[in-house]
Amino acid sequence: MGKISKLCILGITGSVGTQTVALAKELGYRIVGCSFHNNKELGQKLIKQNKIKYSFCSSETRHGNCKSFDELIKKAKPDLVVNSIIGFAGLKATLAALHNHVDLALSNKESIVVAGWYILAYARKHGIKVLPIDSEHTNLYYQLLTAKDKDVNQIYITGSGGKYLHKSKAELAKVTYEEATSHKNWTMGKKITIDSNTLINKCFEVVEAYYYFNTKRINVLHDPTSIIHSAILLNNGQFIYAESKPVMTGPIGWAISDFSYKLPKQLEAKATTNVLKKMNHVRPIKWAYDIMDDKTHSLGIIVNAADEVAIKLFKAKMLKFNQITDYIENAMKKIKRRNIKTIEDIYEFDKEVRLASIKYWK
Repeated sequence: MGKISKLCILGITGSVGTQTVALAKELGYRIVGCSFHNNKELGQKLIKQNKIKYSFCSSETRHGNCKSFDELIKKAKPDLVVNSIIGFAGLKATLAALHNHVDLALSNKESIVVAGWYILAYARKHGIKVLPIDSEHTNLYYQLLTAKDKDVNQIYITGSGGKYLHKSKAELAKVTYEEATSHKNWTMGKKITIDSNTLINKCFEVVEAYYYFNTKRINVLHDPTSIIHSAILLNNGQFIYAESKPVMTGPIGWAISDFSYKLPKQLEAKATTNVLKKMNHVRPIKWAYDIMDDKTHSLGIIVNAADEVAIKLFKAKMLKFNQITDYIENAMKKIKRRNIKTIEDIYEFDKEVRLASIKYWK
Protein backbone atom coordinates (compact mmCIF):
# COMPACT_ATOMS: atom_id res chain seq x y z
CA MET A 1 0.00 0.00 0.00
CA GLY A 2 1.47 3.35 -1.07
CA LYS A 3 0.90 6.70 0.60
CA ILE A 4 -2.83 7.24 1.19
CA SER A 5 -4.41 10.60 0.48
CA LYS A 6 -7.67 9.81 -1.34
CA LEU A 7 -10.52 7.69 0.03
CA CYS A 8 -13.73 6.34 -1.49
CA ILE A 9 -16.17 5.48 1.31
CA LEU A 10 -18.90 3.00 0.40
CA GLY A 11 -21.80 3.09 2.86
CA ILE A 12 -20.84 6.58 4.01
CA THR A 13 -24.04 7.23 6.01
CA GLY A 14 -23.68 4.23 8.33
CA SER A 15 -21.91 4.00 11.68
CA VAL A 16 -18.49 3.02 10.30
CA GLY A 17 -18.92 5.31 7.30
CA THR A 18 -19.55 8.47 9.32
CA GLN A 19 -16.71 7.62 11.71
CA THR A 20 -14.40 7.15 8.71
CA VAL A 21 -15.35 10.63 7.47
CA ALA A 22 -14.30 12.12 10.82
CA LEU A 23 -11.00 10.24 10.85
CA ALA A 24 -10.29 11.13 7.21
CA LYS A 25 -10.53 14.81 8.19
CA GLU A 26 -8.25 14.25 11.17
CA LEU A 27 -5.65 12.48 9.01
CA GLY A 28 -5.86 15.06 6.22
CA TYR A 29 -7.28 12.72 3.58
CA ARG A 30 -9.56 13.76 0.73
CA ILE A 31 -12.80 11.86 0.23
CA VAL A 32 -13.03 11.59 -3.55
CA GLY A 33 -16.03 9.29 -3.79
CA CYS A 34 -18.84 7.78 -1.73
CA SER A 35 -21.94 5.65 -1.89
CA PHE A 36 -25.11 5.52 0.18
CA HIS A 37 -28.44 3.69 -0.01
CA ASN A 38 -31.60 4.77 1.84
CA ASN A 39 -30.33 7.73 3.85
CA LYS A 40 -30.29 10.16 0.95
CA GLU A 41 -30.58 13.30 3.08
CA LEU A 42 -27.45 12.49 5.11
CA GLY A 43 -25.68 11.29 1.97
CA GLN A 44 -26.23 14.61 0.21
CA LYS A 45 -25.23 16.51 3.34
CA LEU A 46 -21.92 14.62 3.61
CA ILE A 47 -21.22 15.15 -0.09
CA LYS A 48 -21.70 18.89 0.31
CA GLN A 49 -19.78 19.18 3.59
CA ASN A 50 -16.79 17.22 2.32
CA LYS A 51 -16.87 18.42 -1.30
CA ILE A 52 -17.05 14.84 -2.59
CA LYS A 53 -16.86 14.88 -6.39
CA TYR A 54 -18.27 11.43 -7.23
CA SER A 55 -21.21 9.61 -5.65
CA PHE A 56 -23.46 6.61 -6.19
CA CYS A 57 -26.87 6.05 -4.59
CA SER A 58 -27.58 2.32 -4.79
CA SER A 59 -31.34 2.69 -4.17
CA GLU A 60 -32.02 5.55 -6.63
CA THR A 61 -29.15 6.36 -8.99
CA ARG A 62 -30.56 9.83 -9.76
CA HIS A 63 -29.31 10.96 -6.33
CA GLY A 64 -25.67 10.50 -7.41
CA ASN A 65 -23.57 11.20 -10.50
CA CYS A 66 -22.43 7.57 -10.97
CA LYS A 67 -24.57 4.58 -11.90
CA SER A 68 -22.61 1.75 -10.23
CA PHE A 69 -19.84 0.98 -7.74
CA ASP A 70 -17.58 0.18 -10.67
CA GLU A 71 -18.15 3.56 -12.35
CA LEU A 72 -17.70 5.34 -9.01
CA ILE A 73 -14.32 3.75 -8.30
CA LYS A 74 -13.09 4.21 -11.87
CA LYS A 75 -13.93 7.93 -11.83
CA ALA A 76 -12.90 8.71 -8.26
CA LYS A 77 -9.49 6.98 -8.57
CA PRO A 78 -9.00 6.51 -4.79
CA ASP A 79 -5.89 5.16 -3.09
CA LEU A 80 -8.13 3.14 -0.80
CA VAL A 81 -11.76 1.98 -0.86
CA VAL A 82 -13.50 1.68 2.51
CA ASN A 83 -16.42 -0.75 2.28
CA SER A 84 -18.69 -0.20 5.29
CA ILE A 85 -21.90 -1.47 3.66
CA ILE A 86 -23.92 -3.90 5.79
CA GLY A 87 -24.94 -7.36 4.64
CA PHE A 88 -24.68 -9.41 1.45
CA ALA A 89 -25.32 -6.22 -0.53
CA GLY A 90 -21.73 -5.21 0.26
CA LEU A 91 -20.24 -8.02 -1.84
CA LYS A 92 -20.83 -6.10 -5.06
CA ALA A 93 -18.85 -3.15 -3.66
CA THR A 94 -16.01 -5.41 -2.52
CA LEU A 95 -15.75 -6.96 -5.97
CA ALA A 96 -15.78 -3.54 -7.66
CA ALA A 97 -12.77 -2.46 -5.57
CA LEU A 98 -10.90 -5.71 -6.24
CA HIS A 99 -11.58 -5.77 -9.97
CA ASN A 100 -10.35 -2.17 -10.24
CA HIS A 101 -7.20 -3.25 -8.34
CA VAL A 102 -7.68 -0.74 -5.51
CA ASP A 103 -6.61 -1.53 -1.94
CA LEU A 104 -9.56 -2.23 0.33
CA ALA A 105 -10.37 -1.57 3.98
CA LEU A 106 -13.24 -3.96 4.64
CA SER A 107 -15.88 -3.58 7.33
CA ASN A 108 -18.37 -5.70 5.37
CA LYS A 109 -17.75 -9.12 6.91
CA GLU A 110 -20.47 -10.82 4.85
CA SER A 111 -18.21 -10.48 1.78
CA ILE A 112 -15.65 -12.69 3.49
CA VAL A 113 -18.21 -15.16 4.87
CA VAL A 114 -19.70 -15.88 1.44
CA ALA A 115 -16.67 -15.30 -0.81
CA GLY A 116 -13.52 -15.25 1.31
CA TRP A 117 -11.99 -18.04 -0.79
CA TYR A 118 -12.26 -15.83 -3.90
CA ILE A 119 -11.52 -12.41 -2.39
CA LEU A 120 -8.28 -13.24 -0.61
CA ALA A 121 -6.94 -15.40 -3.49
CA TYR A 122 -7.69 -12.64 -6.02
CA ALA A 123 -6.08 -10.01 -3.79
CA ARG A 124 -2.90 -12.07 -3.33
CA LYS A 125 -2.66 -12.81 -7.05
CA HIS A 126 -2.95 -9.13 -8.01
CA GLY A 127 -1.05 -7.57 -5.13
CA ILE A 128 -4.11 -5.87 -3.61
CA LYS A 129 -4.22 -5.22 0.13
CA VAL A 130 -7.40 -6.21 1.95
CA LEU A 131 -7.37 -4.89 5.51
CA PRO A 132 -10.11 -5.69 8.04
CA ILE A 133 -12.03 -2.96 9.84
CA ASP A 134 -13.10 -4.87 12.91
CA SER A 135 -11.97 -4.52 16.50
CA GLU A 136 -10.79 -8.15 16.70
CA HIS A 137 -9.19 -8.60 13.30
CA THR A 138 -7.57 -5.19 13.00
CA ASN A 139 -5.98 -5.68 16.40
CA LEU A 140 -4.87 -9.20 15.44
CA TYR A 141 -3.42 -7.88 12.19
CA TYR A 142 -1.47 -5.29 14.18
CA GLN A 143 -0.25 -7.91 16.68
CA LEU A 144 0.83 -10.32 13.95
CA LEU A 145 2.85 -7.62 12.19
CA THR A 146 5.34 -7.85 15.05
CA ALA A 147 5.21 -11.64 15.55
CA LYS A 148 6.70 -14.26 13.25
CA ASP A 149 4.32 -16.92 11.95
CA LYS A 150 6.48 -19.74 13.30
CA ASP A 151 6.25 -18.25 16.81
CA VAL A 152 2.42 -18.09 16.91
CA ASN A 153 0.65 -21.07 18.47
CA GLN A 154 -2.97 -19.85 18.61
CA ILE A 155 -4.94 -16.72 17.81
CA TYR A 156 -7.91 -15.54 19.85
CA ILE A 157 -10.82 -13.23 19.23
CA THR A 158 -13.11 -12.15 22.03
CA GLY A 159 -16.85 -11.72 22.40
CA SER A 160 -18.96 -10.00 25.02
CA GLY A 161 -21.70 -12.60 24.59
CA GLY A 162 -24.18 -9.84 23.80
CA LYS A 163 -27.01 -8.91 26.15
CA TYR A 164 -28.71 -12.31 26.24
CA LEU A 165 -25.99 -14.95 26.69
CA HIS A 166 -27.39 -16.33 29.97
CA LYS A 167 -31.10 -15.66 29.37
CA SER A 168 -33.66 -18.47 29.30
CA LYS A 169 -35.56 -19.44 26.14
CA ALA A 170 -38.72 -17.94 27.64
CA GLU A 171 -36.95 -14.64 28.29
CA LEU A 172 -35.46 -14.60 24.79
CA ALA A 173 -38.88 -15.15 23.24
CA LYS A 174 -40.00 -11.80 24.70
CA VAL A 175 -37.11 -9.75 23.28
CA THR A 176 -38.37 -7.05 20.89
CA TYR A 177 -36.70 -5.73 17.76
CA GLU A 178 -36.01 -2.41 19.51
CA GLU A 179 -34.35 -4.21 22.44
CA ALA A 180 -32.28 -6.47 20.18
CA THR A 181 -30.91 -3.50 18.23
CA SER A 182 -29.05 -2.12 21.24
CA HIS A 183 -25.82 -3.56 22.66
CA LYS A 184 -24.48 -3.41 26.20
CA ASN A 185 -20.99 -2.19 25.16
CA TRP A 186 -20.92 -1.11 21.51
CA THR A 187 -22.77 1.51 19.46
CA MET A 188 -23.34 -0.03 16.02
CA GLY A 189 -25.82 -0.38 13.19
CA LYS A 190 -29.02 -2.36 13.77
CA LYS A 191 -28.21 -5.47 11.73
CA ILE A 192 -24.77 -6.02 13.24
CA THR A 193 -26.15 -5.37 16.73
CA ILE A 194 -28.77 -8.11 16.32
CA ASP A 195 -26.05 -10.41 14.95
CA SER A 196 -23.93 -9.59 18.00
CA ASN A 197 -26.79 -10.39 20.37
CA THR A 198 -27.49 -13.74 18.64
CA LEU A 199 -23.71 -14.46 18.40
CA ILE A 200 -23.97 -14.87 14.62
CA ASN A 201 -21.57 -11.94 14.37
CA LYS A 202 -18.99 -13.95 16.32
CA CYS A 203 -19.52 -16.90 13.98
CA PHE A 204 -18.78 -14.59 11.06
CA GLU A 205 -15.70 -13.18 12.78
CA VAL A 206 -14.17 -16.64 13.24
CA VAL A 207 -14.66 -17.24 9.51
CA GLU A 208 -13.06 -13.87 8.77
CA ALA A 209 -10.06 -14.74 10.93
CA TYR A 210 -9.66 -18.03 9.04
CA TYR A 211 -9.43 -16.25 5.70
CA TYR A 212 -7.44 -13.19 6.80
CA PHE A 213 -4.81 -15.14 8.74
CA ASN A 214 -4.90 -18.47 6.87
CA THR A 215 -5.24 -20.62 10.00
CA LYS A 216 -7.80 -22.77 11.79
CA ARG A 217 -6.03 -22.27 15.11
CA ILE A 218 -8.69 -19.81 16.23
CA ASN A 219 -10.44 -19.67 19.58
CA VAL A 220 -13.15 -17.38 20.96
CA LEU A 221 -12.85 -16.01 24.50
CA HIS A 222 -15.60 -14.43 26.58
CA ASP A 223 -14.83 -10.88 27.70
CA PRO A 224 -18.07 -9.27 28.93
CA THR A 225 -16.40 -5.82 29.02
CA SER A 226 -15.33 -5.77 25.32
CA ILE A 227 -12.01 -4.22 26.41
CA ILE A 228 -9.87 -7.17 25.30
CA HIS A 229 -10.33 -7.46 21.54
CA SER A 230 -7.89 -10.17 20.57
CA ALA A 231 -4.87 -12.12 21.75
CA ILE A 232 -2.10 -14.29 20.42
CA LEU A 233 -0.42 -17.21 22.18
CA LEU A 234 3.23 -17.65 21.26
CA ASN A 235 5.03 -20.99 21.29
CA ASN A 236 7.09 -19.81 24.26
CA GLY A 237 3.87 -19.57 26.31
CA GLN A 238 3.60 -15.78 26.16
CA PHE A 239 0.02 -14.50 25.90
CA ILE A 240 -0.31 -11.03 24.32
CA TYR A 241 -3.60 -9.12 24.62
CA ALA A 242 -4.88 -6.15 22.60
CA GLU A 243 -6.86 -3.82 24.88
CA SER A 244 -8.75 -0.56 24.40
CA LYS A 245 -12.18 0.95 24.93
CA PRO A 246 -14.99 -0.59 22.83
CA VAL A 247 -15.06 2.00 20.04
CA MET A 248 -14.18 1.69 16.36
CA THR A 249 -11.77 4.63 16.21
CA GLY A 250 -8.64 2.48 16.41
CA PRO A 251 -9.66 -0.22 13.90
CA ILE A 252 -10.81 2.37 11.35
CA GLY A 253 -7.77 4.60 11.90
CA TRP A 254 -5.31 1.73 11.56
CA ALA A 255 -6.97 0.28 8.46
CA ILE A 256 -7.12 3.58 6.55
CA SER A 257 -3.56 4.59 7.49
CA ASP A 258 -1.82 1.24 6.92
CA PHE A 259 -1.35 1.02 10.71
CA SER A 260 0.45 4.33 11.18
CA TYR A 261 -2.47 5.82 13.18
CA LYS A 262 -1.82 6.43 16.87
CA LEU A 263 -4.67 5.56 19.23
CA PRO A 264 -5.61 8.57 21.38
CA LYS A 265 -4.69 8.18 25.06
CA GLN A 266 -8.32 8.59 26.16
CA LEU A 267 -9.25 5.41 24.26
CA GLU A 268 -6.69 3.24 26.00
CA ALA A 269 -8.02 0.82 28.63
CA LYS A 270 -6.94 -2.12 30.74
CA ALA A 271 -9.08 -5.18 31.42
CA THR A 272 -9.84 -6.00 35.04
CA THR A 273 -9.16 -9.69 34.40
CA ASN A 274 -7.20 -11.76 31.93
CA VAL A 275 -8.89 -15.05 32.92
CA LEU A 276 -11.28 -15.56 30.02
CA LYS A 277 -13.38 -18.63 29.25
CA LYS A 278 -13.59 -20.20 25.81
CA MET A 279 -16.83 -19.80 23.85
CA ASN A 280 -16.06 -22.21 21.00
CA HIS A 281 -18.87 -24.54 22.15
CA VAL A 282 -21.67 -21.94 21.78
CA ARG A 283 -24.01 -22.95 18.95
CA PRO A 284 -23.57 -20.12 16.39
CA ILE A 285 -19.81 -20.03 17.02
CA LYS A 286 -19.56 -23.79 16.40
CA TRP A 287 -21.00 -23.21 12.93
CA ALA A 288 -17.93 -21.14 12.00
CA TYR A 289 -15.74 -24.24 12.19
CA ASP A 290 -18.22 -26.09 9.94
CA ILE A 291 -17.97 -23.24 7.41
CA MET A 292 -14.17 -23.39 7.53
CA ASP A 293 -14.26 -27.15 6.82
CA ASP A 294 -16.82 -26.85 4.02
CA LYS A 295 -15.07 -27.70 0.76
CA THR A 296 -18.09 -26.65 -1.33
CA HIS A 297 -17.89 -22.98 -0.16
CA SER A 298 -21.69 -23.01 0.11
CA LEU A 299 -22.33 -23.28 3.86
CA GLY A 300 -21.29 -19.67 4.52
CA ILE A 301 -23.84 -18.57 1.93
CA ILE A 302 -26.57 -20.63 3.61
CA VAL A 303 -25.83 -19.22 7.08
CA ASN A 304 -25.60 -15.62 5.89
CA ALA A 305 -28.70 -15.68 3.66
CA ALA A 306 -30.82 -17.44 6.30
CA ASP A 307 -29.63 -14.92 8.92
CA GLU A 308 -30.64 -11.94 6.77
CA VAL A 309 -34.07 -13.44 6.07
CA ALA A 310 -34.56 -14.32 9.76
CA ILE A 311 -33.78 -10.75 10.84
CA LYS A 312 -36.35 -9.38 8.38
CA LEU A 313 -38.95 -11.83 9.71
CA PHE A 314 -38.06 -10.87 13.28
CA LYS A 315 -38.47 -7.18 12.46
CA ALA A 316 -41.87 -7.96 10.90
CA LYS A 317 -42.84 -9.88 14.10
CA MET A 318 -43.12 -13.12 12.12
CA LEU A 319 -40.28 -14.70 14.08
CA LYS A 320 -39.30 -14.47 17.75
CA PHE A 321 -35.78 -13.42 18.75
CA ASN A 322 -34.96 -16.88 20.12
CA GLN A 323 -36.02 -18.42 16.78
CA ILE A 324 -33.41 -16.58 14.69
CA THR A 325 -30.69 -19.16 15.30
CA ASP A 326 -33.24 -22.00 15.00
CA TYR A 327 -34.24 -20.64 11.60
CA ILE A 328 -30.60 -20.58 10.46
CA GLU A 329 -29.89 -24.07 11.76
CA ASN A 330 -33.01 -25.39 10.02
CA ALA A 331 -31.73 -23.97 6.73
CA MET A 332 -28.29 -25.51 7.33
CA LYS A 333 -29.86 -28.95 7.84
CA LYS A 334 -32.41 -28.91 5.04
CA ILE A 335 -30.80 -26.96 2.17
CA LYS A 336 -28.47 -29.11 0.11
CA ARG A 337 -24.99 -27.71 -0.35
CA ARG A 338 -23.57 -27.29 -3.81
CA ASN A 339 -20.10 -26.65 -5.22
CA ILE A 340 -19.53 -22.91 -5.55
CA LYS A 341 -16.89 -22.14 -8.14
CA THR A 342 -17.71 -18.66 -9.46
CA ILE A 343 -19.12 -15.33 -8.28
CA GLU A 344 -22.20 -16.05 -10.39
CA ASP A 345 -22.67 -19.27 -8.40
CA ILE A 346 -22.66 -17.24 -5.17
CA TYR A 347 -25.41 -14.88 -6.31
CA GLU A 348 -27.53 -17.68 -7.76
CA PHE A 349 -27.26 -19.85 -4.64
CA ASP A 350 -27.92 -16.90 -2.32
CA LYS A 351 -31.28 -16.33 -4.07
CA GLU A 352 -32.17 -20.02 -3.81
CA VAL A 353 -31.32 -20.15 -0.10
CA ARG A 354 -33.46 -17.12 0.76
CA LEU A 355 -36.52 -18.72 -0.83
CA ALA A 356 -35.77 -22.23 0.41
CA SER A 357 -35.16 -21.11 4.00
CA ILE A 358 -38.72 -19.74 4.16
CA LYS A 359 -40.16 -22.83 2.48
CA TYR A 360 -38.45 -25.23 4.88
CA TRP A 361 -39.37 -23.19 7.95
CA LYS A 362 -43.11 -23.35 7.31
